[in-house]
Amino acid sequence: TGRSVGNTIHTMPQDAEDGDDEFIWGSLGEPDDSNSPTHTTIQEKKSIFHRMMSKPVIKWGLILGIAVPHLLFVPSLLPVLFSRGAPYVRTKRTAMDAAFNLLHKEMGSFQGKCLVDLGSGDGRTVVDAYRRGFSRSIGYEINPFLWLFSVARTGLILGPRPFISSTRLGCGSFWNKNLGQADVVFIYGLDPIMLRLQRKLFDEMKPGSYVVSNVFRFPSWSPVRSDASVHLYRIPDDDGRVDGSGDTARPQTGSTSLRRHP
Repeated sequence: TGRSVGNTIHTMPQDAEDGDDEFIWGSLGEPDDSNSPTHTTIQEKKSIFHRMMSKPVIKWGLILGIAVPHLLFVPSLLPVLFSRGAPYVRTKRTAMDAAFNLLHKEMGSFQGKCLVDLGSGDGRTVVDAYRRGFSRSIGYEINPFLWLFSVARTGLILGPRPFISSTRLGCGSFWNKNLGQADVVFIYGLDPIMLRLQRKLFDEMKPGSYVVSNVFRFPSWSPVRSDASVHLYRIPDDDGRVDGSGDTARPQTGSTSLRRHP
């Protein structure tokens, strides 16, 4: 016995004669789409991918392209976990320009001045400081992979002579560095470190020197100038004043000054 499907007669086995339509239609199978455009495109893409990955240069290029950003970022998270630093976040060009404009309004010329960037990342602030006239620009970066990248980048941008004579990039924690030589300190921190950092800056920097903080504010200092998220502070003297005038709260470090100058 059989049924006509289109112009084709399909023979049914004996056990399907009792109205087992599901058996009949299921036996016809799914349509073969191996020659469809979509199926062909997928197969071609897989073939191209396998051919590309068989080439060592492309294979290792992809691996390094994924691994390097993680090497640059992950070690920067460790200081955050112990409230000793902030993760690497690239400072926006608008914030950088605003910071140097605020400094220029306060200081005028940068000639003979030293800028220190705490958590220098890829070295862009160090490079900018040199280009804008600072006689010396220094950066401290705790992430060794990011530090190596910043050294190579800064050297290529500035060239060997300015890089050696006017800049320095140190690998290590800025908490262990004395900031007495700094006329300006740059910081892009986090709230948990700002009070401790305020105490360090007050203890080590000269009265009248400047601190630029991107986004985050110090707990008991008022900025002398601000532009959007960029805040400029001036280090008070031992009496909590700025160069003998103007009231500026000093950090709560005790009844006596802990200021240490080199």
